[in-house]
Amino acid sequence: MQNRLFAAGETIFAEGDPSTRSYRIIAGSVDIVLLGRDGGEKCIASLGPDEIFGEMGIIDPAPRSATAIAREPTCCEVHTAEEVIEMMTSDPA
Repeated sequence: MQNRLFAAGETIFAEGDPSTRSYRIIAGSVDIVLLGRDGGEKCIASLGPDEIFGEMGIIDPAPRSATAIAREPTCCEVHTAEEVIEMMTSDPA
């Protein structure tokens, strides 16, 4: 696990990127958006502290289905699939 800081407006991951990590917001906020064919964005979720996103990449390694953008300066814990599986097996609760 590592902590990572994202600037306001920074893309954390983009639709179509490989799904290799999940994130837990420590501070700040993140918008999950879908990109339209016309280039516009549709916000489908706004997340804040202690919320997790990108976890589908742990379950299904298909490319990202949406884009995650920091709405403000944001700090996240970043976990690889291997780290999540290790946590789940060592402490299922």
